[in-house]
Amino acid sequence: MLVRHFHPTDTMADTLSTRLRRETKEAHSRAERSGIMRALLARRMERSAYIALLANLLPVYTALEAGLRRHQGHPAVRPIHHEALFRVPALTQDLATLAGPDWSGSVGTVPPAIEYAERIEAAEAAPWLLVAHSYTRYLGDLSGGQILKRLIQEQLGPEGARATAFYEFPGIPDPTEFKEGYRAALDALPLAEAQQDEIVAEALRAFDLNARLFEALD
Repeated sequence: MLVRHFHPTDTMADTLSTRLRRETKEAHSRAERSGIMRALLARRMERSAYIALLANLLPVYTALEAGLRRHQGHPAVRPIHHEALFRVPALTQDLATLAGPDWSGSVGTVPPAIEYAERIEAAEAAPWLLVAHSYTRYLGDLSGGQILKRLIQEQLGPEGARATAFYEFPGIPDPTEFKEGYRAALDALPLAEAQQDEIVAEALRAFDLNARLFEALD
């Protein structure tokens, strides 16, 4: 009988959360340093640019959250469907604070934002692909988004301090614990290996769409 020798790293090497973190690391780093994000990290963000960023993220989150709601009963979506993560109400609140109730008539939508939203809508044909878009946006908001919140408050002053609801998660008191639970839920999803491959590929596509959106807003 052939005996396979167990290696300590075998147990975690191929979990979905590990694959997503490892295989998207380069794309993730590239996106978070692209275009308007570069300006924000360099403390060169202007009020009008921040308004444009929020306005162009809105169609992305609108598509994502509509898709998650529609497919929340799907076995691959249900465990990662948490409305405490949803950002549309916070985005609209921040936009109203910074640009007034009629902000939509004064802020344009760049083509990559439309393309990004359309990609999420197309992913609904295979609902497990929504996992990739949820992972890409929400875990970033819970992690690096907290650094961005401080930078916005610093660069926009008192007005910025009143317009960072996008980075606040009142329904998630402990983001670190939540992220650990989210990753555990990812690893327990009932997915075939081919579906996991598709989710990783979709996450790479999502990071690329993020980078293109940020570049268009620079």
